[in-house]
Amino acid sequence: MHSTHSLLWLGDDPAHARSAGWSWQLARAHGAREVLQHTEPVPLRGDWLVQLESAVRSAPRCRLIAQGLGCALVAAWAAYSSSCARVESALLLSPFCPEAAHPSGRYRTWRAVTPSRLPFPACVIPEHSPRSQLSQQAQWAECWGAQWTGPLDPGGQREAILAWLQEPATHHAFL
Repeated sequence: MHSTHSLLWLGDDPAHARSAGWSWQLARAHGAREVLQHTEPVPLRGDWLVQLESAVRSAPRCRLIAQGLGCALVAAWAAYSSSCARVESALLLSPFCPEAAHPSGRYRTWRAVTPSRLPFPACVIPEHSPRSQLSQQAQWAECWGAQWTGPLDPGGQREAILAWLQEPATHHAFL
């Protein structure tokens, strides 16, 4: 990874990501720094938005890799932050809508996914998930102005993530 860029990871289940998530393991192997939510196991939107803003402001340039709820966070943050110019690109893995995924109120501080165009290049790699249908993930990719890879098998997902992680020049070609 180029030394002037920070790679920031935003996963929706930090405990799981640290123990078993292969996408987090790949990102960590490439120098990713996790942007933690301080309110596990119930993620509070405002707290995590502040953490992301602080992490982005602490780096001259960064790339974001988000999974699940982290994708909703990136979209919400990008809609208001004045620090978006520091973000070179974002890789969004299997986004889901907090309201639909957990109607019991676990995500009570979250609103629907922000459908605004992202002010930086992005790519959505979907995943078959009970939390979010592929058609919904494709719709978000379109709203965000992000490239949509379509469903990939686990090997294809891994290759796509590795291509994005390798070098800043590589992920521009991928996006």
